[in-house]
Amino acid sequence: MYDLTKREIEALDNVLIFAKRAINGFERVNINSGLDLLKNIDAQDAVARRIEEVGENVGHLSAGFKHEFPAMPWQQMKNMRNLISHNYGRTNWDLVFTTVNQDFPQLIDYIESTVNLSKTLPVPDVFETDGLFEDVQQYDPEIDEPSI
Repeated sequence: MYDLTKREIEALDNVLIFAKRAINGFERVNINSGLDLLKNIDAQDAVARRIEEVGENVGHLSAGFKHEFPAMPWQQMKNMRNLISHNYGRTNWDLVFTTVNQDFPQLIDYIESTVNLSKTLPVPDVFETDGLFEDVQQYDPEIDEPSI
């Protein structure tokens, strides 16, 4: 059995997050075809960013991981990220639509069922927020009265 590194776990978790966001984004704004996507610049920008994030995170997976889990086209995902990032207005939105609607659900299923992150992700003792929710973390409902 392959032991995932912390970096691989984080990268795969991010891949799941961004692939799901792309799918959900299409559903929210009713993108049902490449033509719909071509007509919606905001959706283009959003999905392009999600594909960039997926490809960037796939780039953090080791050669050993990719060898152990060869069923997904990891290099093609990275290549698509590069194509979206550096194609400068010549993006094939039909291909992007197909990627989000057909490939991302398969990717999500593969990671969730085959790689099985749930057995490898550690459960943190403390939620890491980098101080973002510092006031919330210090709130004790038995001591503090909520202020409105």
